[in-house]
Amino acid sequence: MGVLWIYGPTGSGKTHRVQALVQKKETEGKRVLVLTSENLSYRLLDLLRRRQKNALDVLVAQFLEIDTLVVEEMEGLLYKAATEEVIEEVIVRLNKQGKDVVCTSLCPPSTGSSLLTLSDFEVVKMQWPDFEERKHIVDTLCRELALSLSREEKEALAAGTQHAGQIRGELFQKMLIMLQNENEINRKKGTKYGNINIK
Repeated sequence: MGVLWIYGPTGSGKTHRVQALVQKKETEGKRVLVLTSENLSYRLLDLLRRRQKNALDVLVAQFLEIDTLVVEEMEGLLYKAATEEVIEEVIVRLNKQGKDVVCTSLCPPSTGSSLLTLSDFEVVKMQWPDFEERKHIVDTLCRELALSLSREEKEALAAGTQHAGQIRGELFQKMLIMLQNENEINRKKGTKYGNINIK
């Protein structure tokens, strides 16, 4: 795989794509570590604070036991040129060691990025899902949440949202309302839960 940079707006499916990649790698018996760019930066700063000689080499060595490093929220490094360059150098060195690296971001890599020089560097632009994809997301999330909705309700939800984050929020809202209604019905019936009588 090499180095994969996945970017796109919030709710475009970056997280789902990364989760699928991580699951596939782990199924293959590969070791995967998921970090945010901020966490990676803090690791480096900690080494520098401790006046660690060859801090960059030490940081890279921390990841040699894994097969794939996932660095999320790379946009957190924008406008922090020095940090961005160092993190990119870590990624380049890991790539040279045969490690796979997946980066997610709201934006594409900067035009001066050293990652662009890698022969196995791939950029994937994610976009908000279309209606059919949103219907699939609704179906999948309903199954995961054990939530029963009619076909019409599912289609209305897919039509009234733009991305997975909105769909998830709407489904959680529906679940909350259903649970509140259930509790109200049980309260009116005086249903007992263990030694507690709901009134």
